Amino acid sequence: MITRFRTRLILILAGLVAGALLIALAAVWVATENQLDRSIERELSVSERVFRELLDSRSAQLLQAAEVLTADFGFKRAVDSKDRETIVSALVNYGERIEAELMVLQTPEGEEIASSHAFAQLRINHSGAGSNSELAVVEEELFQLVTVPVKAPNHIAWATLGFEVDPGLAEELKKWLAESEPLIGI
Repeated sequence: MITRFRTRLILILAGLVAGALLIALAAVWVATENQLDRSIERELSVSERVFRELLDSRSAQLLQAAEVLTADFGFKRAVDSKDRETIVSALVNYGERIEAELMVLQTPEGEEIASSHAFAQLRINHSGAGSNSELAVVEEELFQLVTVPVKAPNHIAWATLGFEVDPGLAEELKKWLAESEPLIGI
C-alpha cells in the first residue's frame, strides 16, 4: 500500500495521462481505419467504372468488326445455303484478320453450325434480335464475346466472335488507371 501523498498523486496523474493517451490512440486508430475503408471503396469504384468503360469501348469496336462479317454478302449466302466449307473458310479468314481467337456460328435456335472450339458447355446469351457482348470462360481462358445476328434478310444465324482478355487488355486498363488521379495519398 502506498502511503505517501506525492506517490499517490503521481500514480493517479500517470494513470489519467495513460488513459487519455489510450483513448486518443483508439480514436485516431478508428478514424484512420474508417478513412482507409472509404478510400479503398472509392478506388475500387473508380477502377470498376474504368474497367467497365474500357470493356464497353472494346465491345463497341468488336461489335463493329463482327457486324462487318455478318454484312458480307458472300458470308450470308454461304450461311443461307448451309455451305459448311465456305462458312468455316470465311470464319477462319475473317477471324485471322481481326485477331479473334474464338468463332462460333449458330442457328437462330442456338444449334452449332461451325465453331473454332468445343462448345458443349458454352451458353451464348442471345438478347432478342440485337447484338450483345459478354464475358465467358472457355477452356479455362477468359474471353470477351460479341454476338451479332446474321440476316439475309430474315434472321438466319448468330455469329459470335471471341477475343481473349489477355495481358494486353490489362496493360490498357493500367494505362487508363494511371491517367486518372489516385484517390489514396499514402
